[in-house]
Amino acid sequence: MTTKKTTAASTTVDDAVTGTILEGYRGKVFTDRYARKNAAGESMETYPEQMFDRVATAIAEVEPTKRKRETAAGEFRDLLADFKFVPGGRILSGAGTGHEVVFYNCFVCGIGEDPTNPNAPRVPQLEGVEARQAFFASLKQMTDIMSRSGGVGMNFTSLPAKGTPITEQDGRGRNGKVRPVVALHVGHTDLFRFLDDKDNPLLANVDIAVIVGPAFHDAVSNDADWTLSWEGQPGETVKAVALWERLTTSDGRAIQLVNEEILYPRYDAYCALEDSRESIVDGLEYASLALYRGETPIVDYSALRPHGAYIKTVNGTSSGPIAWMYPMDAVARLDDGCSPVESGIVGYIEIASTITGKTIIQGGSRRGALMAMVDDTHPDVLDFIQAKRIDAATGRPVMIEHANMSVAASDAFMAAVKAKTGWSFTWKGEVVDTVAADKVWDVICTAAWTTAEPGLVFMERSQNQANTGYYESIRCVNPCGGRN
Repeated sequence: MTTKKTTAASTTVDDAVTGTILEGYRGKVFTDRYARKNAAGESMETYPEQMFDRVATAIAEVEPTKRKRETAAGEFRDLLADFKFVPGGRILSGAGTGHEVVFYNCFVCGIGEDPTNPNAPRVPQLEGVEARQAFFASLKQMTDIMSRSGGVGMNFTSLPAKGTPITEQDGRGRNGKVRPVVALHVGHTDLFRFLDDKDNPLLANVDIAVIVGPAFHDAVSNDADWTLSWEGQPGETVKAVALWERLTTSDGRAIQLVNEEILYPRYDAYCALEDSRESIVDGLEYASLALYRGETPIVDYSALRPHGAYIKTVNGTSSGPIAWMYPMDAVARLDDGCSPVESGIVGYIEIASTITGKTIIQGGSRRGALMAMVDDTHPDVLDFIQAKRIDAATGRPVMIEHANMSVAASDAFMAAVKAKTGWSFTWKGEVVDTVAADKVWDVICTAAWTTAEPGLVFMERSQNQANTGYYESIRCVNPCGGRN
């Protein structure tokens, strides 16, 4: 092993430098998670010393003069030598890359809370459209943070419990049960990936559509070639007739063919996404509100960049439109457009869990991190605790597979467990159910033993012992158990 000698003035590394050689898993972790990448996803750093130089130089950029920047960079670089001081992983990965990523590892996103308003309720209890809008606003924050390499904690207690009546019934149920339609243009680079994935269980609750237009019909009529593309970048070329046959006669579930010129008359609600995370989550919200009104939404993913495309701003690769369709399936499971009552908070958490584990790729190599929390007084807390039970057929969790889970346990609940008294679940000031507190405790312990979830977070202690507890309401922790 060779190691580069560093001095206070050494803030850059040239191609000839040698350093600590990391082998095996150490080398893989360094390359995958921390080394700077080029547009092709290839590592631009071979040794951790190169990373240290990059980070030290970047952190010193806040100094006002060149001399102070050089001095600060050298001093900080010496702290990093031989791993005497190791900054957080997001700092090592992002500092000095020029990419729009976060330097904090974890964050907390509220759902409906207003920390700037001292008169706002500490735990708002939302229903209907208001609940959905608050959830998707928070989901938009979560998605953006995760895409920039951060983890997120969310407390879902503000959302309605299973069985809560849906009072806004105007139009709801007029078409019976409805399902969203996910669509991709016949010319998109990922079309064959879409067709290969159409029978995936992750898309079982949505309908599949391919959007076609005059150009494709002409190619079929003339027995011409058809080239898939995105933003002028050509992809696979096939015979248009062969593609038509696959679209109309393929095995498995049927594919809806939608003429691009008559999208609006055919569907109650049509939404064309833009190539941005914000637009994608807006599309999820749009579909959720359409389902709530009893309408059939069609969401067009054709503007999204294909799977594996480089994303310069975050130094990562695109998940592609198909992966972003998976959360839409979770939206469909939340609401069938017909039921007179809410399906409960587990469905909301499943949407966030799906984005975390099935959709977002951080830096092209890892999935996001989500901590889902629910207060011990919420009527759905027992469903939440048991949501991760293992399916005997698949050996995998039934739901919420891609999130950590914790119950926000109060001192009152722990006292009730010890005293073996009753514990009430409430919603909007009304007692929905009362059960023995020690029975709830048994459910928590059994689930934790079998699935390692949920954890317990004692929120009152966190509030009372926090340095900032005198001016802020602490509702949640992030996946690392800290709070930002």
